[in-house]
Amino acid sequence: MDARGYRLGVDFGTSNTVAMLVWPDGHVRPLLFDGSPTLPSAVYADAQQGLLTGRDAMHAARISPERYEPNPKRRIDEPAVLLGEHEIPTVDLIAAVLARVAAEARRVSGGALGPATITCPAAWAQTRRSVLLAAAQRAGLGAVTLVPEPVAAAEVFRTMGGQNAPQARPGSAFVVYDLGAGTFDASVVRHGNGSFQVLSAEGLSTSGGLDIDASIVGYLGAVHGGHNPEAWRSLTHPTTSAERRAHRLLWDDVRNAKEMLSRTSSTMIHVPALETDVPLGRDQLEQLARPILTATVTSTRAAIGTAGLTPSDIEGVFLVGGGSRIPLVATLLHQALGIAPTVVEQPELVVAQGAVGASAQFTTPNASAVVPPVPSSPPTTRASAAVPVSAPPPPAPTSAVPVSGGDLSAAPVSPGFAATPVSAGPMSTTPLDAAPVSGHPYGAGPTSAGPVSGNHAGNHPVSAPPPASPRPPVTTHPLTTPAGPFPQQPEQPRAKKRTGVLIAAALAVLLVLAGGAYGINQYLNRNTGTGNSAGNGGDSTSSGSDETQADEDRPSPDWATTAEEFDEKAGTTIAYHCPNKGWIGTVYGTGVYTTSSSVCTAAVHDGRITLEDGGRVVIKIIQGQDSYEASLQHGINTTAYGPCPWAFQIIS
Repeated sequence: MDARGYRLGVDFGTSNTVAMLVWPDGHVRPLLFDGSPTLPSAVYADAQQGLLTGRDAMHAARISPERYEPNPKRRIDEPAVLLGEHEIPTVDLIAAVLARVAAEARRVSGGALGPATITCPAAWAQTRRSVLLAAAQRAGLGAVTLVPEPVAAAEVFRTMGGQNAPQARPGSAFVVYDLGAGTFDASVVRHGNGSFQVLSAEGLSTSGGLDIDASIVGYLGAVHGGHNPEAWRSLTHPTTSAERRAHRLLWDDVRNAKEMLSRTSSTMIHVPALETDVPLGRDQLEQLARPILTATVTSTRAAIGTAGLTPSDIEGVFLVGGGSRIPLVATLLHQALGIAPTVVEQPELVVAQGAVGASAQFTTPNASAVVPPVPSSPPTTRASAAVPVSAPPPPAPTSAVPVSGGDLSAAPVSPGFAATPVSAGPMSTTPLDAAPVSGHPYGAGPTSAGPVSGNHAGNHPVSAPPPASPRPPVTTHPLTTPAGPFPQQPEQPRAKKRTGVLIAAALAVLLVLAGGAYGINQYLNRNTGTGNSAGNGGDSTSSGSDETQADEDRPSPDWATTAEEFDEKAGTTIAYHCPNKGWIGTVYGTGVYTTSSSVCTAAVHDGRITLEDGGRVVIKIIQGQDSYEASLQHGINTTAYGPCPWAFQIIS
């Protein structure tokens, strides 16, 4: 068989890399790395063996995690990454992963390779593309063709069969929703004469699978980190090798739990430093992931608008990337666009599959013209054994361990990409735009020990229009209320007040004669209301003189209770007695919160109470604002919002 007929397509991802090999007979099969079609994009700098990649790197990182970089793609804007005692050029980290792919492709084909294609985000500028091209040259792939990821994905869906698959007619427009580990990209493509044109692309560099992982870690810290703050600090800000191992184990377990909840309803997460197992359900995952996924849906709508189209002009929505497996993704998209998204059995393989088919639309670049010189002799931070980098194109895998034993023809082949439209599944009781947490409130995501640049490899976030509804959605949690409000006592005339004081003084004298100081104390307690505050559901730790009085009292709220029942009652004060062992609810705003926000969670954000202990808070209903700002305070990340007619402030 002529080896020159083999063509290679590579999807270099943030967490995983996928490669497809087109055989001379036209069949397309995934390359297998240690028996799996996905190769972890991780790199480990070993002092003796050089740069290890994939699962070899992940295994070695358990010994010296400071030598490990799990996501080289996120470091593409940095010239070098500190791994152990050495600064390794970022281009060499990427080249090591691509060299592993090239070596496996040559092993399967039995010799030389034909043209190679690598995908990249549509919005990547020439600087990032040049780094990727330079890495491909160092990996021995030569002058490769770069193809935008949405074009590659659309190419696969164009060739799909199936009665329910959207038809790619000339002029029809499609949305490619690509949720990967590190970034999110929404692109609108139009089908022309045998090719696709990118009409618009919007991206979010802080909306990916790793950011959902960070939300889960933040939730664990908010609920359990307070039990042992020092141990939790060691998990989120490790300084020793042992702490970095525990840090890595936590993030790996969180990622595995997230992936498992796409198939099951509940799982457990082990928190190493706290030596505890924490349950996590799908409803909790959806609540934590919802603000991130809602941002991706907003970005998708923005991409459609930028292309000058409306949702009714879109022929189909294609889901790409491992993060799109989360069931809530299809539900939110269907609700927002009115289009049932099209999914495939293995969305991780779609981009690499389409890369080889779409490469004919693009001209192979002149590598010498576009690839800038990249330093190959990085400085080291201290003298030690040199880590080999920037070697000529390697004839064998850079990993020290052989990969993909056995003939690929006997290996499992990726199943056909049959289209499956997904309708909106059953929703949890959390409102659509719920925003319990986002970002990294309890420590950065899994990164190497080296300095991290503020710029990630993904596209920069875009400003999105506010949701169309005039106010935040109403939560569907039942609201527990007492039998009725406490009546407000009318102000007594000054003369009656003086009479009351004289009577009280006379009674005090009688009590002293009868029962002494103890009687006075009990009498005063009864008159000030402090003696039975606990019986009324108040905060037993507060004294009567310090407790803010309220017009209304809600002694039995839960952590989803809102203040919407008091809309149009400006100036009303309400006391809420938040229970302990709380959970993160939805909050809109900072300082001033919409009445559809969780009152108890807003109190945590405002620093009044904690999730662990709960407590009594008093709010005041006020006129709403034209906009509400988002912020991260006390482990609670709130959501920005547009006009809302009624709001509240926390006064105690």
